[in-house]
Amino acid sequence: MINNVGTFAQNEFMRMRLTETQAEFNKLQGQVSSGKKSQNYSGLREDARLSLSLRITRSSTEAFQQANVVTRTRMEQTQTVFERLKDIANSVRNSAFPVMSSANISPTQGNAALRAQASAALQEVTHLINTQLDGFYLFAGRMADAPPMACLLYTSDAADE
Repeated sequence: MINNVGTFAQNEFMRMRLTETQAEFNKLQGQVSSGKKSQNYSGLREDARLSLSLRITRSSTEAFQQANVVTRTRMEQTQTVFERLKDIANSVRNSAFPVMSSANISPTQGNAALRAQASAALQEVTHLINTQLDGFYLFAGRMADAPPMACLLYTSDAADE
């Protein structure tokens, strides 16, 4: 008896699937013969929803890729600036060693030379920190439209005081 119930359920399921397949086949035959996707707008509902969803996904993916390009460019520029800042710091440090040691340089000459080099280094650091990329200051944080470091002019009068 159980075999009959199982066979009846399987037969009903197979008959239902066959009817669905036949209906789908008839619908596709009508589309091929008429050249239309559907006879009315409601038949386009699922395809239109899928099309819109795919367009939204595509546009968000393109925006993501463009943001990645901008970020990569900014990171490369930032890395270049940091490398140059490191070189400037090493240069000033190496120049300060002879002045600080008991070399044959008089303190006033050494201080003046070191002060001139430090002033030039500060100007270059200011220029590097105020680097602009695509109209925005690279190191300005949230206020990307304002320079992050004010240009300071070093005068010898201020240093002597």
